[in-house]
Amino acid sequence: MNNVTMSGNLTREPEVRAIPNSDYSVIAFGIANNDESKKSADGSYENIASFFDCEYFTKKPQHWLAQLRKGIGVVVYGSLKQERWEKDGQKQSRIKIKLSTYPLVLSGKDEQQQPKVAQSVQQQSTTVPPEQYEDDQIPF
Repeated sequence: MNNVTMSGNLTREPEVRAIPNSDYSVIAFGIANNDESKKSADGSYENIASFFDCEYFTKKPQHWLAQLRKGIGVVVYGSLKQERWEKDGQKQSRIKIKLSTYPLVLSGKDEQQQPKVAQSVQQQSTTVPPEQYEDDQIPF
C-alpha cells in the first residue's frame, strides 16, 4: 500500500490548473513538514524541514481556494508519486503527494483570516478534564 498522512504549513499560495477536455482542475501547493532531530555534538535539538509538492483534483477549485493560503497549517492524506526527468543531462526527481481527500485545514497565521470551517471546528470542540470522569466511564 502507498498511503501517507502528513501535516505541515503551505509554503506558497495554491495554483489552479484546468485539465483540458475535462470538468476537473488541479489545485497544486507545497507544504513544509518539520522533523525534530538530535544533534550529536552538543545534544541539542534542531528542526529539519522537508518540502513536498501536493496535488488535489476537484471540480470546484474556487470553493477550496477560499480556505487555502500560504502559511496555513494542513493535514494531507494521499499517495506518494515519484516523478523523474532529465534536465541538462542530469537526472532529476521529486516526490509528490497526490491527495485522495481535501486537506484538513488546521490554523492560519492570522486568526481573523482563518477559514470558517476551521473556526467552526474550534468553536464546537470541548474538553472534559480527566478528573470529571468516573472510573466506569473511561473507555479503555
